Amino acid sequence: MAHQYKRLICAYPAYCYQQEIEELNKKSEQGWHLIKGGVLIKKYNKNPDVRYRYQLDYSGKVEDLGRYIETFREQGWEYINTTANGWSYFRKLWDVNLPEEQYEIFTDKSSLQEMTGRWMKIAAILAILETILIFYFGVHVVRTPTLPTIIRFAICLFFALILIRGIFLMKSPKERSSLPLEKVIFISVFVLAVVLVFTTYLDFIRPNFDATYFADGGVSPIPAELDHALEWVDLDFPYSDNYYVDIDIEADSPICFSIIDDSDEAVYTVTESSISIKKMKLHMDKGNYRIYFSDYEGGQLNISVVVK
Repeated sequence: MAHQYKRLICAYPAYCYQQEIEELNKKSEQGWHLIKGGVLIKKYNKNPDVRYRYQLDYSGKVEDLGRYIETFREQGWEYINTTANGWSYFRKLWDVNLPEEQYEIFTDKSSLQEMTGRWMKIAAILAILETILIFYFGVHVVRTPTLPTIIRFAICLFFALILIRGIFLMKSPKERSSLPLEKVIFISVFVLAVVLVFTTYLDFIRPNFDATYFADGGVSPIPAELDHALEWVDLDFPYSDNYYVDIDIEADSPICFSIIDDSDEAVYTVTESSISIKKMKLHMDKGNYRIYFSDYEGGQLNISVVVK
C-alpha cells in the first residue's frame, strides 16, 4: 500500500505543549502519525496498523545530540526531530497493557521543572529585552511620534505581555485557557513579527531630506504671489504620518518660507529674516509637496532644511 502523507498547520504556544501532545495522540488514534514536527507545519503519514504516544521536551541547543537522543532511546522513546526553536519530539509505540506512567517522559517532578525552567529562563530574558524596547520606543512615541515607532511600541508591548502570560501558564499548568484562543494568539505573534519587519520598510521610504540654499552673492527680489515665487525643491511623502522639520533662515530681510501641497495650499508658512526651528512636527498626508520662497526684497540668503 502506498504511503499517505499530509501536512497540517498547527500553531501552539510553548506553554500549551501538553495540549499539543494530546492533539498528537488523538491523531495517532486516527491513524495519522507525526514524522516531522515544526513551529507552524507538521508532517504526518497514514498507518492504521500502529498507534503511538507522544512527548515533547524543550532541549534548547543540545551540544551532544547523539547522547541526548540515546538517553531517551534507552527509555523506549523514538526521536523524531527538533524544531528550530528548540522543541524535540519523541514517540513510543502504544501498548494497552502498559501502565500510563510508561508514557511519561519525565518520571519525577524535578525533571519536569528542569525542562519547563529552561523555557521560562529564555522567556524571561526575552521579556526583559522587550521591556527595554518598550521603554525605548515609548520615549520616542512621547517625543517624536511616527507611524513606525507607534507600531513598534504596540507590538513590543503585546510581545512582552504574551511572554509574561506564557511564563505564568508554564509555571501553573492547571491554569489552561481556550486552546483555539491560544492558537490565535500564537499566529498573531507571527503576523505581528512580519508587521514589525515591515516598519523597517516604512523607515526606508520616509523622506530623509537635508539641503541648503546659499546665495552669498545675493538674490534678486522675489514677488509675494505664489505664481511668481521661487520654487526650491519637491518633497514626496509616501504615507500619511508625522514628519519632523528643521528650518534655519539667515537673510538680509524677511523672507516667506512656505511648504505647499498639490492643491497649492500652504501647509506651513513662516516669514522671518532669522529663525532656527528644530524638530517641528508636521502631519503630512501622502502626496507631493513643494517648498517656495516668496515676498523677499533681495540680498544675501542662507536657508537650510532637514525633513525626516
